[in-house]
Amino acid sequence: MEDDAEHKSGTLPYYKTNRIAGSEIDVFGPLAFWITLLVIGLIIEVVTPVVGPKGFVADLRQIGYYIIFIPGSIVLPLIVAIWIGDRVGLHENSIGDSVKVGILNSAYASLVYGIAIFIVYLLMYYTVPDLAKTFSVGMFIEFLIGLPVAILLILVPLIGALSNARRGA
Repeated sequence: MEDDAEHKSGTLPYYKTNRIAGSEIDVFGPLAFWITLLVIGLIIEVVTPVVGPKGFVADLRQIGYYIIFIPGSIVLPLIVAIWIGDRVGLHENSIGDSVKVGILNSAYASLVYGIAIFIVYLLMYYTVPDLAKTFSVGMFIEFLIGLPVAILLILVPLIGALSNARRGA
């Protein structure tokens, strides 16, 4: 209460120090970035070969395929894990809280990503006839679900703890 009174009088800057563990951390930015790039890859893979110039159909499909599978399953999860982990580490009061909140946020991000990539996969499966022959469900689960989810579940709590430790040092 004393801090509130001094803050209202304008004499001291006010910093909230009694933040509780598990408070809301915004993960919308990283997830929107990740899913937007996946949708751009889907559009390039599925739509542009149909309406684009006939000479570039194979090239456009290859570019879309590359966006979805290489950055979508390795690079983007690393970026998102570092982004979310850093926010978790900066907002929590202890390393233990950073790890707990990091696990919760990575599980939430993994769930949202899993739903989004499943929709992308279904759209590709039913619009690209060659995909059913070349990309099996096992490859989908291993490369587009398993690898990104593992990266998130391992790196978000780790980066959160390291960020919190760096801030506290």
